[in-house]
Amino acid sequence: MRDAVGLAYLEEDVNRRDFGWAMLAGAVGACFDSAAAQINNAKRPSGVETWRRMFPALGQRVHGHPLVYLDSAATTQRPLPVLDAIMDFYRNDNANPGAALHELARRAHERYEGARRTLATFVSAVSPAEIVWVRGTTEGINLVATAWARSHLGRNDEILLTIAEHASNLLPWRLAAEATGARVRFVDVDDQGRVSLEDLERKLFVHAGSLQAFGTSATARRRGNCDSRRRSCGAAAAEAIWRQRGCQGFLPSVHIDG
Repeated sequence: MRDAVGLAYLEEDVNRRDFGWAMLAGAVGACFDSAAAQINNAKRPSGVETWRRMFPALGQRVHGHPLVYLDSAATTQRPLPVLDAIMDFYRNDNANPGAALHELARRAHERYEGARRTLATFVSAVSPAEIVWVRGTTEGINLVATAWARSHLGRNDEILLTIAEHASNLLPWRLAAEATGARVRFVDVDDQGRVSLEDLERKLFVHAGSLQAFGTSATARRRGNCDSRRRSCGAAAAEAIWRQRGCQGFLPSVHIDG
């Protein structure tokens, strides 16, 4: 897996989701070349059924009907390039990644770091070193709330969340607040479930000086709508507040610039 492959693929006139399948293959430490070739050689999507055929799980029938899967906010189904790439890794390069160890370890290491470079390109990161692998968004939030928050927050500091946050983005910050003496405050949402920019700006003004962190999700898990990411994070950034953003349901479809 090489940067040149991913960058060349990006330069083609393709849908961002097309590249997403190849990126996902790389993200599991997989054979990006073969996954990208499989997508390039396939016919362009002509309808819903074309995309459904990319996901073997959707080929089954449940209670006599074709499966319609609507639980992607919790767990997404894997397309063929990802499944094939995972199997290719376990068949050929399964080892603890390490550049100075045996041949399989070196190949696993190249795939591991190649996936990091691919993802850095996909999210417009400044450097692959900015990409930290975790098992999921929940683990990432807990890592931040434990490592960063507990070493940077103190008594009378404040953490800002929205009232619509999932428990996975609420409990870690509550625990961090209890451990440091900080307080958790909440921003309201509008009738569509989006962050109320008016209430956010009000909270930023009233609690200026004590607010240290702002955490929110880019996509509402239950409604699936996206809030005003740039404006809400921009408002927090203007006040020099640390921002944490959950983009697990947002990343495949919307361009992320760092």
